[in-house]
Amino acid sequence: MRLDPAYRMPGRGYYVCLDRSCLEPLLAGPQLARRLQLGADPAAVEELRSGLRERLEQAEARRAREEEEAARLARAPLEVLDAKGRIVRRIVKSGKETASG
Repeated sequence: MRLDPAYRMPGRGYYVCLDRSCLEPLLAGPQLARRLQLGADPAAVEELRSGLRERLEQAEARRAREEEEAARLARAPLEVLDAKGRIVRRIVKSGKETASG
């Protein structure tokens, strides 16, 4: 059993939700080995747990970066440019428009 983040390996696969509320209960107890029918190989189970935790941390870091970028863009004024790239109108978050000359 191996992680396949690109979903390219042949054969059956399992989708795992990369959200802490979904994944932590699965990683905390014996459910992972039982659900994936891994048997009694503790090394395989621990390797899978470790890989899933790493993927979870990567997904959370990516979501945090995306949220920061969305917040930054929400604060930035919207600028309307003319054909020469000059600002002709700026709309700030309050909804007020300012015209440029």
